[in-house]
Amino acid sequence: MKIKHYYNALIHSHATPEEVAGGFALGVFVSMTPTLGLHMILAAGFAALFKKNAIAAALGTWVTNPLTLFPVYYFTHRVGQTMMGESRLKILRPDSIRDLFHMGKEIFIPLLLGGILVGLLAAFVSYFFVKRLYPILKKKKKELIAKIHE
Repeated sequence: MKIKHYYNALIHSHATPEEVAGGFALGVFVSMTPTLGLHMILAAGFAALFKKNAIAAALGTWVTNPLTLFPVYYFTHRVGQTMMGESRLKILRPDSIRDLFHMGKEIFIPLLLGGILVGLLAAFVSYFFVKRLYPILKKKKKELIAKIHE
């Protein structure tokens, strides 16, 4: 599986916890925005721009995956609607993803606004979480390899 491959590459890399956490946070941020289909490309681009780990950025985009896509986008859309002063839920039933982009203000603007706000908060939390977790995972992997070689 690709995620396991990326995870192993990350654990064996010489990246610092800050680079990994920053990359992951960028990926999480991008995954909350309505840029479906471009998440990994955007995250890797931002990682390169800000000199963060691109593998971690790619992994961070998987926060929004086929299982979490609709709950995440529903939540970010509701946050965006609230930011725009819309208090009641509008039920929109697009026939396809293409329809979502033709609904403009009804869908895309609240998704974008909510995605940016939720993405910033999620990126902030994930940065500190991964910054602490990465060295622990790296250490456990080294210990496991050492046991195998004994």
